[in-house]
Amino acid sequence: MTLGPIQFIVFGVRNEEQQIEVARNLRALSEKGTIRVIDMAYIRKGEDGTIVPGRLSGLSEEEQRRYGNVARALIGMGAVHEVAKTSGEIGVAAFAEHDFGVSVQELKDQIIDVAQDLPTGAACAIALIEHRWVLTLKENLQKNGVVVLAQGMVRPRSLMMLGAELAAAEQAAMH
Repeated sequence: MTLGPIQFIVFGVRNEEQQIEVARNLRALSEKGTIRVIDMAYIRKGEDGTIVPGRLSGLSEEEQRRYGNVARALIGMGAVHEVAKTSGEIGVAAFAEHDFGVSVQELKDQIIDVAQDLPTGAACAIALIEHRWVLTLKENLQKNGVVVLAQGMVRPRSLMMLGAELAAAEQAAMH
């Protein structure tokens, strides 16, 4: 199975209405074929500071069955063997064939860091999505002999750091 780039996104949500809004927007993009939602999970930071998994509102029962347990495993809600057994349409074997740039442990660490930084009582929705549009672009370009040589995801924090470096270089060049 050919997969497009896989990305995880963590959305800060305060209430069930915001969870539903995240699911609604992702569903709309999925229906257009732009992305494919692989999995979604929800966690809340309890008043005592513990991280508590929750049921993600806004997903239909069919969507909950179809999406695997990949995101849930990343936040500790599912064991690896459970992911292998119930990973929905995608299948863990499909992931093993690709290099997505960061290790599973790095993903887990990033999600745990975000969750620990939540204020008590706050929550986040974690979506694991596949960028289907990249496959279409790649296929269209390959028909004309173009080959994709590299791809990757840039973190917003890295873009901010780059912007600061560029601004400093620009200032230095002016003096």
